[in-house]
Amino acid sequence: MKLQKITCHNCGAIIKADQDSEALRCEFCGADLITNEDKDPETAIKAGCEFEKGRIVAQTELVNGKESRVANTEATERSSSGSAASLISDIVEICVTAITIVIIVFAFFARNAVVDGESMRETLQDKDSLIVLSFAYKPKSGDIIVCQSDNYGFETPLVKRVIATAGQTIRLDQENWTVYVDGISLADDYVRYIEGVRMNGWAYGESYTVPDGYVFVMGDNRNNSTDSRSTRIGPIDDRLIVGRVIFRYMPFGTARTF
Repeated sequence: MKLQKITCHNCGAIIKADQDSEALRCEFCGADLITNEDKDPETAIKAGCEFEKGRIVAQTELVNGKESRVANTEATERSSSGSAASLISDIVEICVTAITIVIIVFAFFARNAVVDGESMRETLQDKDSLIVLSFAYKPKSGDIIVCQSDNYGFETPLVKRVIATAGQTIRLDQENWTVYVDGISLADDYVRYIEGVRMNGWAYGESYTVPDGYVFVMGDNRNNSTDSRSTRIGPIDDRLIVGRVIFRYMPFGTARTF
């Protein structure tokens, strides 16, 4: 009796059997077998199989009256390996694209900023991390901005709220902590009040009109803020505005938009 290796085209099992046997079945799944040594393509075709270098690659069978192909274990493994490689490639491509977009956004449209001090409490806290929109920004009253001052210097950016823009007139009621812009009181529910204490004033007299090309800024923590009320800061040149604060992303759990 001469033994040879036989591969099951259905489950992929390899067994030894008598070469002279005319009808063999897989002892594992019961499928008809064809030998590894059979090099005759016609035999493979008649058995409903694809033959490649002495081994069965796939079997063709009828399912619901239509022809379908069932790959053996090795072919399936090759397909799975290819799918995994393709998935990894897609993930890498997505990550590279996302990083590129972030770099472009922060190079041309936005900036990162960190709050230094407590002048914007309770809206912003010391060391809060912010995203600042810098592209094509036109300041308006109520915006929180990052800016610099001719008088204060360029090393320390300021985070303040725009109170008035060019041509608007400001008046302060220190006793009642009220700011009037063009005769209308601001709805400043964001202000941190100190009960029984006057709001810090300024050196501009009864009222002040913002010059062209400038904005007037104040901190929400009115009595702990060096801002446009002080001659150390004064009105802010529009050209020294970095941009408008649009998002706080740190510390964790405090994220919000503005």
